[in-house]
Amino acid sequence: GRGYVLKGEDKSNTRGVNKVEIAFAEDGKVTLFKTYATNGVQANTFIYKSRPWSNNKWVLDRVVTETIQGFNRMVADTDVTFVHMNGFGFPEKIRVSTKSGLNNGKELDSKTEAKLEIQFSKYEVNSGKAAKLFLKLNPKKKQ
Repeated sequence: GRGYVLKGEDKSNTRGVNKVEIAFAEDGKVTLFKTYATNGVQANTFIYKSRPWSNNKWVLDRVVTETIQGFNRMVADTDVTFVHMNGFGFPEKIRVSTKSGLNNGKELDSKTEAKLEIQFSKYEVNSGKAAKLFLKLNPKKKQ
């Protein structure tokens, strides 16, 4: 009733990643992807929201990635804002906030925070420009 966890392990420990866990919510969404490697652990948590433009289906809204390597810990929080256009949802902004510090169980210091924001605009949907570009780049060969 709470979902499923799929686990895989390389018992020989001969690969870079020797253990993987994938958690699924009861409705089938992937909620966690965690890898264990010889140099550390990385966990990706996926957060979804239903959107009207997706016919109220779930859309990936945010990804939180936590990486632990030895005594170091880093958390990257990626948030996506969408714009609705011609029946489709397109990313409008992607914001990434990264903090790092010691893996000592304490809150990461905001002084280590780095932020990045990417803004997308001028989308064109079904205008034919992409088809013209691809035809120009890959013209059909004459036989």
